[in-house]
Amino acid sequence: MNISKKLNRYHREAYRLDHFPPTWEALVSGKPRLAYFGFLGDRNLGDEMVYWAAKELFSDCVLIPVKRRSPIGIKLAASKPRRFFDGIVQGGGTLINENEWDTNRQELFDSGLPIYVHGSGVAGANPNPKWNVLSRNTHGGLRGPLSKGRLDELVKLPIVGDAAFALGIKAQRDPERKRSRVLINLGTHEHNRYPQSDLVESELVEFCRKLMDDGLEVVFLPFHGIDVQRANQLKEKLPSISVLNQPRTLKELQDCFDDALFALGERLHFVISAALFHCPFLSINYASKHRDFLKSVGLECLGADPGDCHAGKFTCAFDERESHPTQEFEGRLQPLQELQRTEANAFISAMKANVAK
Repeated sequence: MNISKKLNRYHREAYRLDHFPPTWEALVSGKPRLAYFGFLGDRNLGDEMVYWAAKELFSDCVLIPVKRRSPIGIKLAASKPRRFFDGIVQGGGTLINENEWDTNRQELFDSGLPIYVHGSGVAGANPNPKWNVLSRNTHGGLRGPLSKGRLDELVKLPIVGDAAFALGIKAQRDPERKRSRVLINLGTHEHNRYPQSDLVESELVEFCRKLMDDGLEVVFLPFHGIDVQRANQLKEKLPSISVLNQPRTLKELQDCFDDALFALGERLHFVISAALFHCPFLSINYASKHRDFLKSVGLECLGADPGDCHAGKFTCAFDERESHPTQEFEGRLQPLQELQRTEANAFISAMKANVAK
């Protein structure tokens, strides 16, 4: 990468993506400063949602991503992180695993600062033993029961649900509204694709053809930059499919799902968005992180394993959309949201006590 491209990338990530607070707010506002560990800047809407949720949960604090490319003033001030930060937020996403560790994390986690685990997921059966640091002055919790089971041997943390639950969405879906649009999504990194992924795509094409034959509009909603490639591949087989721009705000995201009769997709936060906005859905290519989320709110019936992803299954879920368990979901969601707020308040109290020492 030449120097011009490096500078453009630095400027984009540090100043143009709205991930960092104004420098004056980070330095002199007097608000508690939280070090945020999580993926950002990769054109992944799920990561953005998780970050929006953290900003919502800690609206009286200054959230500062720990990144190599950060605004100059913040980078200089944070060069002594133990003195600069008041607390740590371990971001959502499936970030507790064998590999997700670095020097910055080690230094801060060893500092004794209070830690908030923001509905994180745990990948694999053998998380890095260094994650036992979460046994010290830690609040918050994990996405679901699979994550809890994987981490229990190292650290016992409660289930608080996915980080996006903290967005505080108050869904008001109008049952009388006329809708004729079905949202779909495909997109996963190549190393996460299943052997059956190509077959799933052909089954999805068959399902979409049936919908369009019935006069419905099929719309592809990308949640990551690489999803657009999948959308274009799909358009070669189904030219009538529309491809939306990736939403940039929570309001744009809500409008997408409010307009939809049904949603079917494989990105985790596409599925979580459908649930939060009360749009009937089916999770396909049912990865373990989907299972983790669905089990946390009692919706395992709305996930289709890769070997069970076929047009008949999709059609059945679509036809039964009126019996979608929205009330059951809300009944499971609200206690998790309350627990997230309780844990966040305990974390803030721990920060204040730490500063007062």
